[in-house]
Amino acid sequence: MGRRQSTVGALVTLTPVASRIRPRGPLRVRVANANAFAVGGRLAGTSAKRLGKRRATLRARSLSVPARASRTVALALPKAVRARLARGRRVALKLTAAVTDPAGNRRTVTRKVTLRRR
Repeated sequence: MGRRQSTVGALVTLTPVASRIRPRGPLRVRVANANAFAVGGRLAGTSAKRLGKRRATLRARSLSVPARASRTVALALPKAVRARLARGRRVALKLTAAVTDPAGNRRTVTRKVTLRRR
């Protein structure tokens, strides 16, 4: 028969702590795990559009979220994103979390967020 599909990705959500942030500050993202088991993985991000000649990349950070809990992960903003926010514009980012359950099943959770200057 078919292999049973894991639901680890469906029950992990990414939410920015604030939609308005300071250009110098980090982007804080709340990672919530509604599963009955802990998940681990990495959270990264890129700009949704090119900033200048290329997309800006947010350096990946590792994460570990217990069962039915949430954790906050801080991502440093690259220079291009900080500059655009400092000029008073908004920046759209695509956040990607690659999470793994205890059985080793991997899922990717993505979320597009728009940030504005505080």
